[in-house]
Amino acid sequence: MGDEQEKNQVTTPLQAFFRNTSHRFSMSISGLLALLSFAVIWQSIGSRDAVIVLHYNVYFGIDILGEWWQAYFISFTGVGIWAVHVFLAFRFFRLGKLALCRMALFSLLFLEGMVLIASIAIGLVNY
Repeated sequence: MGDEQEKNQVTTPLQAFFRNTSHRFSMSISGLLALLSFAVIWQSIGSRDAVIVLHYNVYFGIDILGEWWQAYFISFTGVGIWAVHVFLAFRFFRLGKLALCRMALFSLLFLEGMVLIASIAIGLVNY
């Protein structure tokens, strides 16, 4: 009788999207990377009264200086990238474009890794 109930249950596209293991893996790891970028900035910069380095170039040295709160823009950009990619992946999933859905989610891993590297670089320059 339990099998009949499972067969008769209607799953929404959202449930089917989140039931996929590779989708959950990609979204959770990239979300963890986004949270780590916040943690790196908070740990290294926090809230200071002094001006901090926002960009360092090997050729020219310090390019951009700013306030402490401006360092968090890179982390907020990572959260925005996460939201846009998850939205696009779900839209592609609903349209039946599974290759595009997976491409959006796995490129999200790469982009969030780059955001984390940029956060680490800002943290190291200001340490």
